[in-house]
Amino acid sequence: MTTSHTLDLQPLLDARRDELVAAALGRYENGTFTYATVGRPRLDAEGAVDVDTRFKWGSVTKLITAFLVCQLADEGRLRLDDPIDKHLPGFSARIGDNGTTTIRHLLAHQAGLVDLFERFDDAGQIIARLAAEGSIAAPGTLFSYTNAGYALLGALIQQVSGRSWRDSVLNRIIDPLDARTAVFVVAPDDANTASDYMFKDGVPTAAPLWPHTGPFLEAAGSSFASGIRDATHIISSVMCGHDSAKPGGPAWIGAAMLAEMHSVQARLPGPSVLAKSWGLGWSVDAEQGTVAHMGGTSAFALGIPGQRRLGIFLSNTPNGAEIGRTEFRRIFNLPQPVTVPTAHDTDMHTVVGRYTSPLFAFEVQAEHGRLFATSNLSPDRVELQPTGRRSYLARISSGREGIETEVNFLGDGSAPTHMHIALRALRRA
Repeated sequence: MTTSHTLDLQPLLDARRDELVAAALGRYENGTFTYATVGRPRLDAEGAVDVDTRFKWGSVTKLITAFLVCQLADEGRLRLDDPIDKHLPGFSARIGDNGTTTIRHLLAHQAGLVDLFERFDDAGQIIARLAAEGSIAAPGTLFSYTNAGYALLGALIQQVSGRSWRDSVLNRIIDPLDARTAVFVVAPDDANTASDYMFKDGVPTAAPLWPHTGPFLEAAGSSFASGIRDATHIISSVMCGHDSAKPGGPAWIGAAMLAEMHSVQARLPGPSVLAKSWGLGWSVDAEQGTVAHMGGTSAFALGIPGQRRLGIFLSNTPNGAEIGRTEFRRIFNLPQPVTVPTAHDTDMHTVVGRYTSPLFAFEVQAEHGRLFATSNLSPDRVELQPTGRRSYLARISSGREGIETEVNFLGDGSAPTHMHIALRALRRA
């Protein structure tokens, strides 16, 4: 492995120092790795962040889960278009999908399942909860991001392979790459693990970024962590389909299956800032030739498979993903995603109402020719800026924790049936 520590990347992080508590940036380019770090793992202790400081990956972990599933498909142990019920018996009977939900649907967030992020002990529990919540849409008809779907994929990996999700990750990825900082759960007394912080009135305050959900949701990204050196090695290997430090080394997965992971499987409805479409695990921008994934709002990975280039940004504050997305597009000379609010003949009054899911709820109101939304995520009221007849742009929260996201109201009738925001579909109450 060719490694350098950061002559060109460090100034980028240094320029953002006042916006971050701790962060690490890694870049991979055809066998060469570079890194940069900034800050301290804990504000109440000495010591600086280094390439082995552990950060939580959040949902970037889903890239590992998707890769393991596609490996099993490439080995002939499952088919991507198998119904879920074939490998998790009882799913269809409880969900009521008549056997139409497939592994591909789960990988591409098209299973019509609500998003859940809470403690479950086994597949039976989460399936029962999903059945009680009911489907958002018929399988294959609507993209809606769901942690629950990836938790089920973790259970499916165990059912098909005979190994738990953890053991599969160890056996197929961590051990072959000798990724020594990678852990499934961070130890609370580890001095070189970045503690979580939120900003309150511009001041960093210790606060968890993710709730404790137990091991069943690990396949969705509840607790996995590593240093930036191992994170860059792992994710670039998953993108390349072999140990990325050995460009001529043996393939971990067939070229056709790897290409399918990076191809468009589902398109997001309406204009979208966060992603245009989704593959198997990755979000996909076919026009730019890029793949990506956010980890909560604190981590971000961006790859260009055709050029064997990848960047990953890890932080311990909720503005990290936005910073990572901006900086890696600049590093790789890609255009920044822009959706400019413009005046349109909107259906403003038809979208007014309450939209809910198990994790989120939004109340949409019209006032003096403008549209606003309030949610359980923030006490602040957010203005929705029109970009189309039923499409809007919103900045959720403000200041250092702000994230720009699309808001699309869906449905063919006189009033929408769903609000699609931050990659998820919420049903109209």
